[in-house]
Amino acid sequence: MFKGKIMWTLESAASRLTNKVAIPTDGKIEVSSTGNTKVSAYINDQLATPLDRLWVQAGDYVHFDIKGDREVPTTVTIQYGGIVDTLEIPPRGPKAVVETAESTTSLIEENIMTPAETVNLFANPNQGMGGALGGGLGAGLVGGLLGTMLFRRGGLDGGEGGVPATLQGVESVVNNAAIMSQLADLKAAVPLAEAQGQLALAGAQMDLNNSISQGTNSIIGSISGFQSTVMNNLNMQTQMNQKGFSDNQLAIATTGAAGISATKDASLIAERNAWAITQAISNDGDKTRALIQSIDKSNDSRTITTLANEVTELRNERRLHDATGNITISNNNTATAVAQQQQAQQQQQLQYQILAQLGVLNADLQSVKQSSVVFNSGTQTNSGNQAAANTRVA
Repeated sequence: MFKGKIMWTLESAASRLTNKVAIPTDGKIEVSSTGNTKVSAYINDQLATPLDRLWVQAGDYVHFDIKGDREVPTTVTIQYGGIVDTLEIPPRGPKAVVETAESTTSLIEENIMTPAETVNLFANPNQGMGGALGGGLGAGLVGGLLGTMLFRRGGLDGGEGGVPATLQGVESVVNNAAIMSQLADLKAAVPLAEAQGQLALAGAQMDLNNSISQGTNSIIGSISGFQSTVMNNLNMQTQMNQKGFSDNQLAIATTGAAGISATKDASLIAERNAWAITQAISNDGDKTRALIQSIDKSNDSRTITTLANEVTELRNERRLHDATGNITISNNNTATAVAQQQQAQQQQQLQYQILAQLGVLNADLQSVKQSSVVFNSGTQTNSGNQAAANTRVA
């Protein structure tokens, strides 16, 4: 879909930045480079890492910061959505134009002697003092520093209160002198490189101005050649636009009138529908209330009937209980009276029997008394008792 389209390019020959590209679809960007080229990717002006997993979304703005090799030209390849952009990166060189504080620091770090690179004055005695110091240091600077170190305040043994010179101290002085010499060379190289860069920029600016001037003249000629045609087309287009505007206004007015009429009709219909809905709601409410009242009345009637039946049952039970109690009491009283009467009759019969037996016994006693007679003649001798025979004649 994007085949053959170039997306990322360097903004200028002296620039490290590419143009910003708006990502059309989600995908992955693959970046590869040759040599010692350093590439940094930015998504929406934010540094994106790592570079081998650079996923982007639609709408993101992506650009790259490319720092080329110092010695040889290199290439940077950017692949996205079937497009392959190959950027040719020129070498920066050991003394390139210092554009930023970061590149200035890097240049200083690469040219200043590190503490490990010490200069040993006694490594090769056959070469003398000049060979040990090196041609770039300068006899005056090193001689002054070394002389100050070795012979201050009375010579090597310290003299009057002096400090004796040591190998480590001499090497430190020489290292400091080498650093200062390198800094002097660097300070001299920076203005030269800047002047060369400014000269190159001035030449490029002049070429750009010439190209712009030629392009402007060409454009002016083209514009003057088509000016009359454009004006005629504009006039015709203006008339057509006016007619179109007039037709649109008429159509809008007609549509507006129809819309107003339709709005009124719709308003009337809405009012009618609202009234109908209100009536339906009112009718439904009346029916609902009537139904509720009917249900309440039915429930009340059912409750009243149930209670009346219960009262009737209770009354019947009470009456039955009272009647049963009276019958029981009457039966008990009757049974008691019969029992008492029977007992009285039995007692009376016993009394009768006893009285009869007493009468019989009394008769027997009387009979016995009458049959026994005892004579008492005084001085006469008893001739005996006369006893009648104990015989009862019924």
